[in-house]
Amino acid sequence: MELNGKRALVVGLGKSGLAAALFLKERGAQVTVSDVRSADALAREIPALLDHGIAVETGGFRRGI
Repeated sequence: MELNGKRALVVGLGKSGLAAALFLKERGAQVTVSDVRSADALAREIPALLDHGIAVETGGFRRGI
């Protein structure tokens, strides 16, 4: 699957959402994740995502991403 340079949005940061985001990033996609939960509620997941260069949006999805 060729994903290099493609933009990807993962909605929801459950176990599968986190795995999907990392999978897409490893294959070269520019990844943004969005979850309705607050940054405090996602405090365990956010550092790993940011370390991989994945953008994180909390508190719900905003149009225009």
